[in-house]
Amino acid sequence: MAQAAASTPPLGSNRSMTSPIRIAARSVSPFPVSPSPDPAGAGRILSTPDSRVVYCLARLRPAGNPTMARSLTAVPSEDESAPRPRGEKRERILEASIQVFARKGFHRARVSDIAAEAEIAYGLVYHYFKNKDEILATIFEERWSGFLDAIEAIGRGPGTVRNQLVSIATLILNAFRLRPEWVKVLVLEIQRSSRFAEPAQQQAVARLFEAFERIVRGGQERGELRPDFDARVGAALFLGAIDLVITSLVLKVGEIPEEDQAQRAYYLDVAQQIVDIFLNGTTGADGTA
Repeated sequence: MAQAAASTPPLGSNRSMTSPIRIAARSVSPFPVSPSPDPAGAGRILSTPDSRVVYCLARLRPAGNPTMARSLTAVPSEDESAPRPRGEKRERILEASIQVFARKGFHRARVSDIAAEAEIAYGLVYHYFKNKDEILATIFEERWSGFLDAIEAIGRGPGTVRNQLVSIATLILNAFRLRPEWVKVLVLEIQRSSRFAEPAQQQAVARLFEAFERIVRGGQERGELRPDFDARVGAALFLGAIDLVITSLVLKVGEIPEEDQAQRAYYLDVAQQIVDIFLNGTTGADGTA
Protein backbone atom coordinates (compact mmCIF):
# COMPACT_ATOMS: atom_id res chain seq x y z
CA MET A 1 0.00 0.00 0.00
CA ALA A 2 2.92 2.32 0.74
CA GLN A 3 4.26 1.70 -2.75
CA ALA A 4 0.94 2.75 -4.24
CA ALA A 5 0.95 5.95 -2.24
CA ALA A 6 4.43 6.85 -3.45
CA SER A 7 3.42 6.50 -7.09
CA THR A 8 0.29 8.66 -6.79
CA PRO A 9 1.05 12.18 -8.06
CA PRO A 10 -0.39 15.26 -6.33
CA LEU A 11 -3.66 16.66 -7.64
CA GLY A 12 -3.04 18.88 -10.64
CA SER A 13 0.30 17.36 -11.60
CA ASN A 14 0.90 17.18 -15.35
CA ARG A 15 0.68 13.44 -15.74
CA SER A 16 -1.29 11.84 -18.51
CA MET A 17 -4.18 9.46 -17.96
CA THR A 18 -3.12 6.00 -16.89
CA SER A 19 -4.42 4.61 -20.17
CA PRO A 20 -6.04 5.75 -23.42
CA ILE A 21 -9.82 5.97 -23.43
CA ARG A 22 -11.68 3.72 -25.79
CA ILE A 23 -15.29 2.83 -26.37
CA ALA A 24 -16.13 -0.83 -25.89
CA ALA A 25 -16.55 -2.44 -29.27
CA ARG A 26 -19.78 -4.24 -28.47
CA SER A 27 -21.63 -1.66 -26.40
CA VAL A 28 -22.44 2.01 -26.74
CA SER A 29 -22.18 3.49 -23.26
CA PRO A 30 -22.48 7.00 -21.84
CA PHE A 31 -18.94 6.67 -20.47
CA PRO A 32 -16.05 5.25 -22.53
CA VAL A 33 -14.39 2.15 -21.12
CA SER A 34 -10.63 2.21 -20.68
CA PRO A 35 -8.51 -0.96 -20.80
CA SER A 36 -6.47 -0.05 -17.74
CA PRO A 37 -6.20 -2.66 -14.96
CA ASP A 38 -7.27 -1.95 -11.43
CA PRO A 39 -4.49 0.41 -10.19
CA ALA A 40 -2.83 -0.82 -7.00
CA GLY A 41 -5.92 -2.77 -6.08
CA ALA A 42 -8.11 0.32 -5.99
CA GLY A 43 -11.75 -0.63 -5.87
CA ARG A 44 -11.02 -4.34 -5.85
CA ILE A 45 -12.90 -4.68 -2.56
CA LEU A 46 -16.05 -3.67 -4.42
CA SER A 47 -15.52 -5.45 -7.73
CA THR A 48 -17.15 -8.72 -6.74
CA PRO A 49 -20.85 -9.28 -6.05
CA ASP A 50 -20.21 -10.90 -2.68
CA SER A 51 -18.21 -7.96 -1.33
CA ARG A 52 -19.45 -7.06 2.16
CA VAL A 53 -20.04 -3.40 1.40
CA VAL A 54 -21.71 -3.97 -1.97
CA TYR A 55 -23.88 -6.71 -0.49
CA CYS A 56 -24.94 -4.47 2.36
CA LEU A 57 -25.59 -1.56 0.03
CA ALA A 58 -27.63 -3.79 -2.25
CA ARG A 59 -30.07 -4.39 0.59
CA LEU A 60 -29.90 -0.82 1.96
CA ARG A 61 -31.40 -1.75 5.28
CA PRO A 62 -31.89 0.88 7.97
CA ALA A 63 -28.82 1.80 9.98
CA GLY A 64 -28.44 2.30 13.69
CA ASN A 65 -26.18 -0.45 15.02
CA PRO A 66 -22.46 0.18 15.62
CA THR A 67 -21.27 -2.62 13.36
CA MET A 68 -21.46 -1.60 9.70
CA ALA A 69 -22.37 -4.99 8.29
CA ARG A 70 -25.11 -5.44 10.84
CA SER A 71 -26.40 -1.89 10.63
CA LEU A 72 -26.82 -2.10 6.88
CA THR A 73 -28.51 -5.48 6.76
CA ALA A 74 -30.55 -5.86 9.93
CA VAL A 75 -34.30 -5.39 9.86
CA PRO A 76 -35.45 -3.35 12.89
CA SER A 77 -36.68 -5.49 15.75
CA GLU A 78 -40.18 -5.17 17.12
CA ASP A 79 -38.97 -3.88 20.49
CA GLU A 80 -36.87 -1.08 19.02
CA SER A 81 -38.07 2.22 20.41
CA ALA A 82 -39.67 4.41 17.74
CA PRO A 83 -42.65 6.71 17.48
CA ARG A 84 -44.38 4.22 15.19
CA PRO A 85 -44.43 0.40 15.04
CA ARG A 86 -41.46 -1.30 13.39
CA GLY A 87 -41.24 -4.77 11.94
CA GLU A 88 -41.43 -6.95 8.88
CA LYS A 89 -44.60 -5.36 7.50
CA ARG A 90 -43.15 -1.88 7.92
CA GLU A 91 -40.11 -2.97 5.94
CA ARG A 92 -42.34 -4.43 3.23
CA ILE A 93 -44.15 -1.11 2.97
CA LEU A 94 -40.88 0.77 2.54
CA GLU A 95 -39.60 -1.65 -0.10
CA ALA A 96 -42.92 -1.54 -1.94
CA SER A 97 -42.89 2.26 -1.80
CA ILE A 98 -39.47 2.38 -3.43
CA GLN A 99 -40.77 0.25 -6.29
CA VAL A 100 -43.95 2.31 -6.71
CA PHE A 101 -42.24 5.71 -6.45
CA ALA A 102 -39.62 4.64 -8.98
CA ARG A 103 -42.25 3.32 -11.38
CA LYS A 104 -44.95 5.98 -11.10
CA GLY A 105 -43.23 8.95 -9.47
CA PHE A 106 -44.04 10.24 -6.00
CA HIS A 107 -46.88 12.57 -6.99
CA ARG A 108 -48.70 9.98 -9.12
CA ALA A 109 -48.28 7.21 -6.58
CA ARG A 110 -51.18 6.43 -4.24
CA VAL A 111 -51.18 4.71 -0.88
CA SER A 112 -53.39 2.05 -2.43
CA ASP A 113 -50.63 1.37 -5.00
CA ILE A 114 -48.14 0.85 -2.18
CA ALA A 115 -50.49 -1.47 -0.31
CA ALA A 116 -51.05 -3.54 -3.45
CA GLU A 117 -47.31 -3.75 -4.13
CA ALA A 118 -46.66 -4.83 -0.53
CA GLU A 119 -49.61 -7.25 -0.64
CA ILE A 120 -51.11 -5.89 2.55
CA ALA A 121 -54.41 -4.27 3.49
CA TYR A 122 -54.77 -0.61 2.53
CA GLY A 123 -55.44 0.52 6.10
CA LEU A 124 -52.34 -1.22 7.44
CA VAL A 125 -50.11 1.34 5.72
CA TYR A 126 -51.54 4.03 8.01
CA HIS A 127 -50.74 1.89 11.04
CA TYR A 128 -47.05 2.48 10.27
CA PHE A 129 -47.01 5.83 8.44
CA LYS A 130 -49.19 8.94 8.51
CA ASN A 131 -49.05 9.46 4.74
CA LYS A 132 -46.84 8.89 1.71
CA ASP A 133 -44.78 11.99 2.56
CA GLU A 134 -43.68 10.31 5.78
CA ILE A 135 -42.89 7.16 3.82
CA LEU A 136 -40.63 9.07 1.43
CA ALA A 137 -38.91 10.87 4.31
CA THR A 138 -38.32 7.53 6.05
CA ILE A 139 -36.86 5.98 2.91
CA PHE A 140 -34.35 8.80 2.72
CA GLU A 141 -33.45 8.91 6.41
CA GLU A 142 -32.98 5.17 6.92
CA ARG A 143 -31.45 4.17 3.59
CA TRP A 144 -29.27 7.25 3.36
CA SER A 145 -27.94 6.67 6.86
CA GLY A 146 -26.82 3.15 5.99
CA PHE A 147 -25.32 4.42 2.75
CA LEU A 148 -23.28 7.02 4.63
CA ASP A 149 -22.10 4.40 7.12
CA ALA A 150 -20.52 2.49 4.24
CA ILE A 151 -18.84 5.60 2.79
CA GLU A 152 -17.48 6.69 6.17
CA ALA A 153 -16.14 3.18 6.82
CA ILE A 154 -14.15 3.30 3.58
CA GLY A 155 -12.83 6.76 4.50
CA ARG A 156 -11.65 5.50 7.89
CA GLY A 157 -9.96 2.47 6.38
CA PRO A 158 -6.44 2.04 5.03
CA GLY A 159 -5.24 2.94 1.57
CA THR A 160 -4.29 5.95 -0.49
CA VAL A 161 -6.76 8.68 -1.33
CA ARG A 162 -6.98 7.17 -4.82
CA ASN A 163 -7.93 3.77 -3.41
CA GLN A 164 -10.54 5.29 -1.11
CA LEU A 165 -12.12 7.42 -3.83
CA VAL A 166 -12.24 4.55 -6.31
CA SER A 167 -13.83 2.31 -3.69
CA ILE A 168 -16.46 4.93 -2.87
CA ALA A 169 -17.16 5.73 -6.52
CA THR A 170 -17.55 2.01 -7.20
CA LEU A 171 -19.81 1.66 -4.18
CA ILE A 172 -22.10 4.40 -5.48
CA LEU A 173 -22.17 3.01 -9.01
CA ASN A 174 -22.89 -0.45 -7.66
CA ALA A 175 -25.80 1.01 -5.72
CA PHE A 176 -27.35 1.87 -9.06
CA ARG A 177 -26.43 -1.51 -10.56
CA LEU A 178 -27.95 -3.47 -7.70
CA ARG A 179 -30.76 -1.17 -6.53
CA PRO A 180 -31.64 1.16 -9.44
CA GLU A 181 -35.12 1.82 -8.04
CA TRP A 182 -33.76 3.23 -4.79
CA VAL A 183 -31.24 5.42 -6.61
CA LYS A 184 -33.95 6.65 -8.99
CA VAL A 185 -36.15 7.66 -6.06
CA LEU A 186 -33.22 9.41 -4.38
CA VAL A 187 -32.22 11.33 -7.52
CA LEU A 188 -35.61 12.21 -9.00
CA GLU A 189 -38.04 12.26 -6.06
CA ILE A 190 -35.90 13.46 -3.15
CA GLN A 191 -32.70 15.16 -4.23
CA ARG A 192 -34.37 17.41 -6.80
CA SER A 193 -37.35 18.41 -4.73
CA SER A 194 -38.04 21.00 -2.05
CA ARG A 195 -37.92 18.20 0.54
CA PHE A 196 -34.15 18.11 0.14
CA ALA A 197 -33.92 21.60 1.67
CA GLU A 198 -35.46 20.52 4.97
CA PRO A 199 -33.16 20.59 8.04
CA ALA A 200 -32.96 16.80 8.47
CA GLN A 201 -31.96 16.30 4.85
CA GLN A 202 -29.47 19.17 5.00
CA GLN A 203 -27.76 17.58 7.99
CA ALA A 204 -27.54 14.24 6.19
CA VAL A 205 -26.00 15.84 3.11
CA ALA A 206 -23.59 17.81 5.29
CA ARG A 207 -22.44 14.51 6.76
CA LEU A 208 -21.67 13.27 3.24
CA PHE A 209 -19.63 16.38 2.40
CA GLU A 210 -17.75 16.12 5.68
CA ALA A 211 -16.83 12.50 4.95
CA PHE A 212 -15.35 13.44 1.57
CA GLU A 213 -13.67 16.52 3.00
CA ARG A 214 -11.86 14.32 5.54
CA ILE A 215 -10.67 12.01 2.76
CA VAL A 216 -9.37 14.92 0.68
CA ARG A 217 -7.72 16.60 3.67
CA GLY A 218 -6.12 13.29 4.65
CA GLY A 219 -4.64 13.04 1.16
CA GLN A 220 -3.26 16.55 1.51
CA GLU A 221 -1.70 15.80 4.88
CA ARG A 222 -0.03 12.65 3.51
CA GLY A 223 1.35 14.54 0.52
CA GLU A 224 -0.79 12.66 -2.00
CA LEU A 225 -2.73 15.79 -2.96
CA ARG A 226 -1.71 19.40 -3.45
CA PRO A 227 -1.96 21.36 -0.18
CA ASP A 228 -2.92 24.66 -1.85
CA PHE A 229 -6.64 24.11 -2.44
CA ASP A 230 -9.64 24.04 -0.13
CA ALA A 231 -10.54 20.46 0.80
CA ARG A 232 -14.22 21.45 0.84
CA VAL A 233 -14.03 22.61 -2.76
CA GLY A 234 -12.25 19.41 -3.76
CA ALA A 235 -14.91 17.31 -2.04
CA ALA A 236 -17.68 19.27 -3.78
CA LEU A 237 -16.05 18.79 -7.20
CA PHE A 238 -15.75 15.03 -6.73
CA LEU A 239 -19.30 14.68 -5.43
CA GLY A 240 -20.60 16.80 -8.30
CA ALA A 241 -18.97 14.50 -10.83
CA ILE A 242 -20.41 11.39 -9.19
CA ASP A 243 -23.84 13.01 -8.95
CA LEU A 244 -24.03 13.79 -12.67
CA VAL A 245 -22.76 10.35 -13.64
CA ILE A 246 -25.49 8.73 -11.54
CA THR A 247 -28.11 11.15 -12.88
CA SER A 248 -27.21 10.26 -16.47
CA LEU A 249 -27.60 6.58 -15.60
CA VAL A 250 -30.99 7.18 -14.00
CA LEU A 251 -32.11 9.13 -17.08
CA LYS A 252 -30.79 6.34 -19.32
CA VAL A 253 -28.32 8.47 -21.26
CA GLY A 254 -26.64 5.87 -23.45
CA GLU A 255 -26.45 2.15 -22.86
CA ILE A 256 -24.48 -0.13 -20.58
CA PRO A 257 -23.56 -3.81 -20.93
CA GLU A 258 -26.39 -6.16 -20.02
CA GLU A 259 -24.34 -9.16 -18.87
CA ASP A 260 -23.66 -9.09 -15.12
CA GLN A 261 -19.90 -9.61 -15.26
CA ALA A 262 -19.54 -6.98 -17.97
CA GLN A 263 -21.62 -4.54 -15.92
CA ARG A 264 -19.42 -4.96 -12.86
CA ALA A 265 -16.29 -4.39 -14.94
CA TYR A 266 -17.91 -1.41 -16.63
CA TYR A 267 -18.87 0.34 -13.40
CA LEU A 268 -15.47 -0.29 -11.84
CA ASP A 269 -13.83 1.19 -14.93
CA VAL A 270 -16.07 4.26 -14.84
CA ALA A 271 -15.21 4.74 -11.15
CA GLN A 272 -11.49 4.58 -11.94
CA GLN A 273 -11.85 7.11 -14.75
CA ILE A 274 -13.75 9.56 -12.54
CA VAL A 275 -11.03 9.39 -9.91
CA ASP A 276 -8.20 9.55 -12.46
CA ILE A 277 -9.64 12.68 -14.07
CA PHE A 278 -10.25 14.21 -10.63
CA LEU A 279 -6.66 13.54 -9.55
CA ASN A 280 -4.80 14.13 -12.81
CA GLY A 281 -7.02 16.33 -14.94
CA THR A 282 -7.56 15.96 -18.66
CA THR A 283 -4.45 17.62 -20.11
CA GLY A 284 -1.74 15.70 -21.91
CA ALA A 285 1.59 14.60 -20.47
CA ASP A 286 3.21 17.92 -21.43
CA GLY A 287 0.54 19.89 -19.63
CA THR A 288 -1.12 21.25 -22.76
CA ALA A 289 -4.80 20.93 -23.54
